[in-house]
Amino acid sequence: MGCSKYDRVSELTKRENDIVKCIVKGMSNEEIANLLNISVGTVKIHVHNILQKKEMKRRVDVILEALANGRTNQRA
Repeated sequence: MGCSKYDRVSELTKRENDIVKCIVKGMSNEEIANLLNISVGTVKIHVHNILQKKEMKRRVDVILEALANGRTNQRA
């Protein structure tokens, strides 16, 4: 079976995955922006989109999911 429409919409983009890796490392929006050469506003938009797609309310939920899935050793 293929992915449902919802599954495709909820997948994270490469950039969103980069942001997740930074969040897991405990980086602030400003630190993420500097590392990825994007604006703080763009980071905030990506974080918002990540939380929506994952149906989460807090950054810590993203970290906990990453820990549970063994995704904490990836580099940004």
